[in-house]
Parts: sequence; C-alpha cells; structure tokens
Amino acid sequence: MNKTAAIQAIIEATSTTQPVVFTTDSTCRIAQVVKDRPNHFYLTAATGLAGSLGIGIALETRRATVIVDSYSNLVRNPVGLITAGTLVDLPLIHIVLDDGLYGSGNTSPAPSDRADVLALARASGYADVSTTAQLDKFTTLLRGGLANCHAPVLVRAVLTHPDSPLPYPSDADPAIHASRFHAHLSILDGGAQAA
Repeated sequence: MNKTAAIQAIIEATSTTQPVVFTTDSTCRIAQVVKDRPNHFYLTAATGLAGSLGIGIALETRRATVIVDSYSNLVRNPVGLITAGTLVDLPLIHIVLDDGLYGSGNTSPAPSDRADVLALARASGYADVSTTAQLDKFTTLLRGGLANCHAPVLVRAVLTHPDSPLPYPSDADPAIHASRFHAHLSILDGGAQAA
C-alpha cells in the first residue's frame, strides 16, 4: 500500500458527516486531489498538531473524527496520544501513515523501530491499536473502527510502495478550507458553534 491508496481508502470509508483532519504536506495534497470535501480539514504549516486539532473537534462535536497523521509528525508531538487515551469515550480514529521516512520528501529514516507509538497509544488507554501493511486489512480496520467509534482507536498503515508525484490542488488557501470546514460542521450541528 502507498500513501495515495491509504488516503483513498479513508475518503471512501468516511461520510461527509465525519470530520477528517489531514496532517501537513503531501497528505493534504493527496487528499485534495483524490476528493476534496467540506468535512476535510487540511492542516498546513502546523507539524505535529493534527492530533491536538482532531481531539478538540471530536470533543466539541462528539462526532466520529478521523485524524490522518504521519509517523514523523506524530513523534514530533506525541502528547495527543496521551490526551486521547485518557478520554475513554472520545469518538476518534487516529490513522498513522508510516512510510519509514522522517518528513515529507525526506530520505532520512524515521525511528519507527525504536519509538513505538503503538505501545504509547496502548499505554495511554486507546481502546484498540492495530497495524497493517495490507490495503484490504487497513480498509477493514478503518470501517470497523468507524462503525463502532465510541473510544479512541489507532490504526498504523505501513506504507511499502512509493507514490507518484502529485500536482498541487488548484485551491490551496488554508483560510478558505478552514472557513468551509467550520461552516460545514455548523450546518451538521444545526447551526450551533462548532470547532
């Protein structure tokens, strides 16, 4: 599985009623190219903060919220794992895309074999923690987590195949996407203030 296939599976498994937070760089670009939706929040220039934002959205909306994180961004700020794990009824699916590299476009190896984010998630109280390199199993884990999303769940997708270069989406303005995302959540919640 590569990053594009994993993101496509996430988008196909989620509905527009479920907030999805995409971490920085290529993850945002791929998601926008695959299928841009109003329930997608593209976190740009905020490395390591996808977890914090996703936790806040799940707490505020009480909706099943999906965080699409990367291993390299998560290890820069792992405090979200501890926070989410202590919130036993938090409706959160935390996806960790692990390509074994540290940073988008980087060739430095990530310390995946030494800094075990799955063990940290388990120790912090996540209800379920899984890992797979198989797209069909990833899709099954994701759909199962979304169907029964009443507590924090982490799924690590081991990315073993490279992605093709992607074009930049035509609309990359973070302010436009943030406004659209907020308006969409407000509509879902009947006009109430959202994230």
